[in-house]
Amino acid sequence: NTKVIHNGVEDFFFNKPQSKEFTPLSLVYTGRIDREKNPFELLKVARELKKLIPDFKFWILGSGLLFQKMLDRTLKLKLDNNVTFTGVVDRKLIPEIYKSVHFFITTSTSEVMPISILEAMASGIPIIALKTSGLEEIVIDNKTGYLCGNNPRKIAEKVKAILSSSKEYSILSLNTYKYAQNFTVKKTAEKLCDLYQFN
Repeated sequence: NTKVIHNGVEDFFFNKPQSKEFTPLSLVYTGRIDREKNPFELLKVARELKKLIPDFKFWILGSGLLFQKMLDRTLKLKLDNNVTFTGVVDRKLIPEIYKSVHFFITTSTSEVMPISILEAMASGIPIIALKTSGLEEIVIDNKTGYLCGNNPRKIAEKVKAILSSSKEYSILSLNTYKYAQNFTVKKTAEKLCDLYQFN
């Protein structure tokens, strides 16, 4: 039998969500900027979102082979006032960034339980991901985020619709935080101990 034990999230990432202002809307992506992460699709979503919410902010944390091309594309699409590339950020600083963020968005088409998404969830940040991403176990539609088709305009419209109800967003955020409790370092360690004892 195969038993899957997921990554554990360090304690300093767990911050119970507080009420947030929606102006400006703030999104984040944390991870590698490489082809398998489908990063250019993030900019397509940003372009559509600007038509609906012109003053939104999108933080892209991380680096990779496509970093410079993403910067160039951002300028070409005139998104440089909205999209900020930070490069690699010290992990201890990320929870502070997450306190002001409303959504974590990924357009990757193939994921295997990335720790960056679990860490965002630990801060109560709902996840927006593609239906084909392989994230269905942690991104539970309408509970810990939203699984969307690969349609940038529809994704942008979904974000705007959620923000029309602060109550709906607060429930979504709290559910995300609670679900992330399943992935603490302590629980991961307990599962590993149980596995070795069982064997």
